[in-house]
Amino acid sequence: MRAGYYPITPYSVTSKNEKGLYELKKLIEDEGYDTKLIISDPESAINIGTRIVYVIIGPSLKYDEQSALTILSLLQNGSSILIADDFGRANTLLQWIWRMIPAEQAVISLFGGSFGSGVSVKSFMIYFNTSAVVMDAGSYWRNPAYVVVRNFNDYYGILSGHVRKVLTKFAVSISVDMEVKCENGTEKRFITPLPSELGFMTTTPFSWLETNIDSIMDGEAAPDYDEWGGIPFSLGITIEIPNGGRIAIIGDPDIFTNEVLSIADEEGFDNKEFAQRLIDWLAFGSKSRIIVFDESRKAFTPDNPLFGLALAMKVITSFTRYWIIAPLIPIIFMMFFVYYLPRRFKTKVKIFKSSVKKTGTSPYYGRYLWYMYRGGYREAFKIIIDNLRRTIKFRLGIRQEKWDGILEAIQKRRPDLVGDIEKLRSIVEIWFDIIRGKKVKLTPDDYIEIFNFVKKFQDKL
Repeated sequence: MRAGYYPITPYSVTSKNEKGLYELKKLIEDEGYDTKLIISDPESAINIGTRIVYVIIGPSLKYDEQSALTILSLLQNGSSILIADDFGRANTLLQWIWRMIPAEQAVISLFGGSFGSGVSVKSFMIYFNTSAVVMDAGSYWRNPAYVVVRNFNDYYGILSGHVRKVLTKFAVSISVDMEVKCENGTEKRFITPLPSELGFMTTTPFSWLETNIDSIMDGEAAPDYDEWGGIPFSLGITIEIPNGGRIAIIGDPDIFTNEVLSIADEEGFDNKEFAQRLIDWLAFGSKSRIIVFDESRKAFTPDNPLFGLALAMKVITSFTRYWIIAPLIPIIFMMFFVYYLPRRFKTKVKIFKSSVKKTGTSPYYGRYLWYMYRGGYREAFKIIIDNLRRTIKFRLGIRQEKWDGILEAIQKRRPDLVGDIEKLRSIVEIWFDIIRGKKVKLTPDDYIEIFNFVKKFQDKL
């Protein structure tokens, strides 16, 4: 990593960007904990060989069944798990985990009872409600979307009265999805917010679930008749596993970001104290427990030093899942480098000697090709576009949030960039098509061209 540069990957401990977790990692290390990063797959955590605190914050790529099985086994063996997310992909992990736990047992453990004779629980899941942002008119900072949590059901003594208020940013509620079957064969499904009595941190009764994101950005959000509201919503839940570890599910990763921790320091919120005490509880008060940050589900952009290493480690880990293939990995890799690469790139590849790079090929080409096939294209594109919007707003002092307003403001303030603005407009249209679910044909070369254009455009601002 070059001096003075830090990657922009959201919710990464390597990032000093607003949405990075660099300060959280530093805070934890200053408390005396050792920290590690997982950049391949959760299975790597097994090799640490001791009980850990496994931290998942703002994942942007999906978890699979094998990963969920590994994380669940860590929990059952005494390690603890922190999952903090809002609109990311943590639900893919929770879905797998709840499938592996008997539904009846989960309901009895959490709710302290059953539905009685003649009623059985077919399925049960606690998840992040990604369809709406929690707004609280009774307790907020600047905007009801910046909910200030003042109500804590601290059943486990995690905070011990030392945390009075925690700042959140575009948090989501914790919800329950449960299906029951009656003796007469009738099946019913219930989807509801987690009762506030069970939540670890809750809003005031003057809260609602806002589904119109644009209205929040424009400062015009207000509760509608078709939006759930008028009750406290749970933004988190903590669970102790009998003879196992502990788990905390928090509906806002931004609580822990560099930006929000900085605001909390300036405005007198207790986010740092909250983070410290939550980690202490998950670690059972033992500084010998290693805090492991899961970076394996982050959409790294090519400028992140972990990008290439992460891809390589994912390949190796995916092979080692299969015992019959694992012993052959050294041979496979040697054959790949000696026989396949020379034919693929028509260049001389010599092990332990200098090799010639294919002329005209971007160093990011292979990385983007890998991204395309593993489903991370959309996430990487999102990071680039979000960072570009922040840069434009900051350097030109533009207040608009929507791209139409931003592009119009650039045209007025920087007429010298008229040619670049048209190119930027076409890129934004591609992004809109992607998020609308339309099929967009982008080759790695197209994507690299966009990436390079964005970097040059930022330099001109």
